[in-house]
Amino acid sequence: MQRFTKITGMLFTIFLIQSFCLAQDGIGLKGIGGKLGLISPEVIGSTIGFGVFADLGNITPNIQLSANADFWSKSFNSVSSFRDISFGATGQYIFATPNTAIRPFAEAGLAFHALKNDVEGVNFLGQQQDFSTSSTKIGVDLGGGVLYQLSPQLDLLGQLKYRIVSNFNQLNINAGVLYRLGK
Repeated sequence: MQRFTKITGMLFTIFLIQSFCLAQDGIGLKGIGGKLGLISPEVIGSTIGFGVFADLGNITPNIQLSANADFWSKSFNSVSSFRDISFGATGQYIFATPNTAIRPFAEAGLAFHALKNDVEGVNFLGQQQDFSTSSTKIGVDLGGGVLYQLSPQLDLLGQLKYRIVSNFNQLNINAGVLYRLGK
């Protein structure tokens, strides 16, 4: 599991570097940001998550690419814990608005999720019995939000995203900041 996480992290980094080095007019590393969110997986209740994201530029005037890496964890009475580390990419359709400072968008994308569940406990014989399960899933991200331009280089992000991840679907409500490069 750790090897998979390291490999996907390296691939994500290579993807970002390649996007930056091979940038065309509309595609390349245009900005980087961070976000904090309320995550509500269907099976375990709400928790706090955080992540980073990158603006990779526009394919068309209204379609923008972005990459993201997210993490959340939830523990129950120090007996059981769940964790999700995800790496993904989304396409965002930016709606045309008369006010250019506010840019609403709808998004869809894919993400790799490294899920882990650890359980510590005592069996019926009074013996300590711990186990851990890990799985890797591909999820579909659907959502929308708004970017608000604070300055030529700084945007605020508000986002609502539903992640369909096999039997571990999640509702994410995120707020973040995007720093635009090269303006």
